[in-house]
Amino acid sequence: MAGVHPGPVQADVTLVDGPVRSRLLPGAPRWLLGLLVLAAVLCLIPALLRLARPGAPGPLVGVALLALLHLLLTGLLTWRAWTIGSERAVWARLALGAAVFFAAVTSAVVLHLVPATRSVAMVPLAWSGAAVFPFWYGALVRWNRHSTSTADPNDALNGFSAVLAVDALLNLTVDAGSGPLAELPGWALQAVFAQFAVSFVLLGTALTLPSLGGLGRDPRTWLLAASQGLWVVGAVSTLVTGVQGGWTPVVHPLVVVCVAVAATLRSRGSAPQPADPAAATIGAFVVILASVAILLVAALTGGPAVAVGCAALAAIGAGVRMAVNVSELAQLAATRREALTDDLTGLANRRAVLRRISELTAEGTPVALALLDVDKFKEVNDALGHAAGDDLLRQVAQRLSPALRAGDLLGRLGGDEFAVVAVLDPDGDVRAAALALGERLHEQLAEPFPVDGMFVHCSASIGVTSSTAAVRQPAQLLRRADVAMYDAKRSGRGVARYDSAVHSDSSGHLALVEQLRTALTTDELVLHHQPQLDVADSRVVGVECLLRWVHPERAG
Repeated sequence: MAGVHPGPVQADVTLVDGPVRSRLLPGAPRWLLGLLVLAAVLCLIPALLRLARPGAPGPLVGVALLALLHLLLTGLLTWRAWTIGSERAVWARLALGAAVFFAAVTSAVVLHLVPATRSVAMVPLAWSGAAVFPFWYGALVRWNRHSTSTADPNDALNGFSAVLAVDALLNLTVDAGSGPLAELPGWALQAVFAQFAVSFVLLGTALTLPSLGGLGRDPRTWLLAASQGLWVVGAVSTLVTGVQGGWTPVVHPLVVVCVAVAATLRSRGSAPQPADPAAATIGAFVVILASVAILLVAALTGGPAVAVGCAALAAIGAGVRMAVNVSELAQLAATRREALTDDLTGLANRRAVLRRISELTAEGTPVALALLDVDKFKEVNDALGHAAGDDLLRQVAQRLSPALRAGDLLGRLGGDEFAVVAVLDPDGDVRAAALALGERLHEQLAEPFPVDGMFVHCSASIGVTSSTAAVRQPAQLLRRADVAMYDAKRSGRGVARYDSAVHSDSSGHLALVEQLRTALTTDELVLHHQPQLDVADSRVVGVECLLRWVHPERAG
């Protein structure tokens, strides 16, 4: 049968030699990670046995293994913080949190060994999650984010307020007087509430990392989110069953393994994101709303004092955070005003003038630009000093202001140069209006200025131009006004309007000068001697020298 190959089908296979890139960081202490995983497995065994058969083996064994587990985690996180300088602020805080866990677990072991304190041995361990919160929350909000002039990623006040709000909600809604929770002592119940609140806030913070920190493709983000999710599961199990500890001893080793694996993985390259003040403001606003709602419900239903206290503290904390945000925004507004203001005269600066031109021309509004240079300013500055020169500039600014109309902007570009951006009537003669603007400004400076005990006459050279359909960019208008201003200075007329027929070749003159400089070094200039003869007897009585430029483009 045609088209059927009787032999075996062969395929070309290309084998690529070389090691497969490991997901772990170079130099990662695999042995330490292996010991940690082994310790986690050893922790899981007694925890699972106690769930299956309460009372066997004793809790002290599991607590001692937890101490070893957190000691190994502290070492691993410290290695990561020491190795990667760009993420040191994150992993150092996570390491401090693990050290706090280790201290709490060790304290529980010591208290359990002393008969007099055995009844409160589990207190440090039960509240360890709340003690760790400042460090781990501080690590998560700083991850791949940097401070800006308007926001700092370290948003601890919002974090504590959120924990208090969740704790208040639990105290208000969970019935602890009956059911399985009734058997828990008060401190243990509040510790469970605090553990759930802390884990819930940390989980929410970790889940914001893909959007706020740009870490959506980084597996470490999801490992840390999973670790906090496991904490939430442990706290929920205690709330449901009422068994002190519940599933927490089971999920605790898994949490440590997730964090440890995240500490050894390579980071995915992602540019640090700027801290967003809107995120902190929205967070504070949500906490305030939730706290106020809890306070209202507690007032109507006679809620417990703990819920009222936590909600009140949460509202106060979030309110302070929002007040800080408002203050920072006010500071930013002042900074922006300063960035657009000339310090000496209080007028708009060069940036503000150019921005105003851009805004008006973008709207299609015809504008006139007048560029003003104070005559004899250098003489005043040199003869009377810089203080007198500064005083003269301030007086010039005051003299020019009355010549402005509604919508006009007066600014100082620098030195003794001022600029006026004027809005023109689109139905009028824009060229005539621009020239009239220059003449009004020139008239304002006709009178002498009192400077340092004497009167000084300082006029100005003013160049004016107006926007057209083809010329709308600030740089173009500024160059044209500058050309016209120097024409006014050379001619002594005081005011000159840009005329394309007269001034269009201003850049060509500059180019010609630069080409002449080049000609001096490239032998383009040729010297010719032409003799001068006496017509009576044809004697050479002199020589005329002619210098010719053999221009590469214009010679011919």
